[in-house]
Amino acid sequence: MSASGLQATSKQTEQVIYARVTEPLKAATDRYAADRGLTLAGAVSELLESGLEAEQRAARIASLEGRVDRLAADKSTLQSELHGARAELQAVGALGGRVRQTVGNCPNSDCEHPISGYDLLATGACPHCGTALSGLLLGKEARADSLNQQEFLLLIGALGALVGVALLAGKAT
Repeated sequence: MSASGLQATSKQTEQVIYARVTEPLKAATDRYAADRGLTLAGAVSELLESGLEAEQRAARIASLEGRVDRLAADKSTLQSELHGARAELQAVGALGGRVRQTVGNCPNSDCEHPISGYDLLATGACPHCGTALSGLLLGKEARADSLNQQEFLLLIGALGALVGVALLAGKAT
């Protein structure tokens, strides 16, 4: 309720409140009235309205402070989730770079086109001739120069990092 809602209008009847107060409070109220050119009754009424308004504001402030605390906690949670998502994105980016790199050649001697990590792990076939690449993973039907072991190990490492990040992100939620 605002002070304007508490103020008496010409249509409202005024009521009397009798109260005993300490001498220092009475002296302070007299000074307040004198400083503002009010009667003692006007000063008491104004101070009472101000006090009631302050009480209502205090309740609203407490409510807003509680909301701020909840929002701060939500922000902290979202920042943690964002950090995890960024780590996942970084791992996916690293894997994406490795997946596009050439890891060897098609084992089909009639083709021998370069194959990427994506061809090897995702499609499982040479994009040019359709030859199955699973033999490269198992070590069967592979020529010595079919699969670049270093590039393959880097690809598997990037895939492992991605899986690790995904597991950590899953534990955080």
